[in-house]
Amino acid sequence: MKTKTIKRISAAGFIFIGIVVGIILTSKFDWTPKGFAYNEGRVITGNQSPAQQAVFQMQNTGKAFTYVAKEILPTVVSISSEKIIKRSAEDTPFAPLFKDFFGREFRFDVPKTQKLRGLGSGVIVSKDGYILTNNHVIEDADDITVTLYDKRTFRAKIVGRDPLTEVAVIKIDGEDLPVARLGNSDDVEIGEWVLAVGNPL
Repeated sequence: MKTKTIKRISAAGFIFIGIVVGIILTSKFDWTPKGFAYNEGRVITGNQSPAQQAVFQMQNTGKAFTYVAKEILPTVVSISSEKIIKRSAEDTPFAPLFKDFFGREFRFDVPKTQKLRGLGSGVIVSKDGYILTNNHVIEDADDITVTLYDKRTFRAKIVGRDPLTEVAVIKIDGEDLPVARLGNSDDVEIGEWVLAVGNPL
């Protein structure tokens, strides 16, 4: 039986990463240079037209996004999971056909193995290797491989997961791991900018 590949990259995955980066953008840790999103050594005066002021503000907002992206990208990882399912060939849809042809005593005695693969993104949240990801990426996985931004790869283990909130935590053992600095979600307000970052896999 051919290996079945499942790429369950749902909108939830991107929303998850977006929320993380959104918290960073609105955090009180002052990630961006002081006033970076609004001012870069220039002052908007009343002599400037509304169009000039709008262009100025958009340019600085774009630079703020660029800055945050450069800071967060090294902490975003690619996660590949594999689940092995063993079942009897009698479970296949062809079993009844063979039994009808050869008789009810016909048996499939050779077990079949099926591999289910999942792909997704995650973000490193601690120096000791804890990674935040989505539950569907690693659910019931027998093997998990994490690829870092610098192309290093690690085996990971599941620490905990919650199907209801679609959040999971895995862990890798590595050195010099880049870590995302998180803010307080209570400081996020409706209408604020959010930058979604994910791994292209």
